[in-house]
Amino acid sequence: MRPWEDVTCTSEQGAIFLEDVEVVPDGVLRAHGPDVVLTGDSQIRPGASVLLGGSEPAAPWGEEACVPGEDDCNPCVDGVVDQFLGLFDDAQYEEDTLYWEFELGGFYSPAQERALYALSSPRARTHVQGLVATNSEVHPLAGVYSRAENSRRGYAFFVDANGDLSLLFKTWSRHPSSASVLGEFLVFGDKNAELAGTGGYLLRLFPVATLTLLNAPFRGYLPLPNPEMHNPGPTMGGGATLARLRSGGMILITTGPGKSNEKPKFTDFFYLMRDPGVLGPLPLGSTRPDRRYAMSVEYLGRWYNDPSVENAAASWKYDSSQNLTSMVECGTGDVYVMHAGVWKDELTGPGTYRLSKVAWTGDGGPRLEPVAWGKVSTDAERCAVRASGTAWAAPDGSMEIYCSEYRATGLENRMHFTRRRVP
Repeated sequence: MRPWEDVTCTSEQGAIFLEDVEVVPDGVLRAHGPDVVLTGDSQIRPGASVLLGGSEPAAPWGEEACVPGEDDCNPCVDGVVDQFLGLFDDAQYEEDTLYWEFELGGFYSPAQERALYALSSPRARTHVQGLVATNSEVHPLAGVYSRAENSRRGYAFFVDANGDLSLLFKTWSRHPSSASVLGEFLVFGDKNAELAGTGGYLLRLFPVATLTLLNAPFRGYLPLPNPEMHNPGPTMGGGATLARLRSGGMILITTGPGKSNEKPKFTDFFYLMRDPGVLGPLPLGSTRPDRRYAMSVEYLGRWYNDPSVENAAASWKYDSSQNLTSMVECGTGDVYVMHAGVWKDELTGPGTYRLSKVAWTGDGGPRLEPVAWGKVSTDAERCAVRASGTAWAAPDGSMEIYCSEYRATGLENRMHFTRRRVP
């Protein structure tokens, strides 16, 4: 049962919304108020919320009441569309060029690699795959780094509060997806055919604040289903992002293929629900004995961009995109997705950001409705948009955009990035 599907009920008042519903540990749906009578023994997963009655399907409701510091959700964003447009209005936004540093000759654990090898390889395919601001004061910046085609592993990296590279982890594939953040976790897609079977794509969660050399939650994974109706199957070559829903479950949104010249682009949607523990759902990142995350995953469907129903500008802003970030709007619970892309050439731009709203189309599943887009200059030495552009939901309800230098060059021991915000 998905959290936005209808459950038949009888009531003189007609539709009864999720605030009137309680789900108890045995999975039985109960309703508050004398006017509500459920028919039969309506069953849904523990922790889920549904819209009772009514004839129209509702879009997934994002969790707006996230308290800063929660480990499995992000703060909501006030007026997502207006803030997004302000980030591209010269009269409103401010942009800073910042940097983080590393020791070229130093070995970084637990990868046990020199930064000179991991981050400064002259091979053309080595580059930052996604840079994110996190919700952690311990590691306020994190990201992933892909490697050349003849390399075996990419990297996940974490930058401490002093602006120094702190931890460097190997990923299973040489080309992890772009990065995003959910609560205390760095989220990205990885690939491992041995663990995930056909397709090989799986989800990774790294606990940013509590990550040390002594713990190993980063070894957890969640394989994605590979429905037979699609070829290619789900891919996170472009990116992966999670948003918590009011149901307690999560929506996972991925996009692919990763290269700007590979078309058609598509977006896949999944519904995730944590396994119930003794006293409730297990914490996000909990694993089973086989190291799989203690979560179920349901494939919801695929959406393709349709140029016939959009103007040319909206289409290419999606078709040339790669990274994506989700955010929940305060007051509405609407889930939005920002794609980062580039037009024609990934190193010279122009860079583009496209904002879409997640809509639910009944039997057709989720889809993206484009609502706004913005254009920026692309600069390989400070902001490679398609390779690294992401958004961050700040605790005060504001939204910021981060974008990184394409890759470390020569013997320089720092990586530049831009932060754009409306003060």
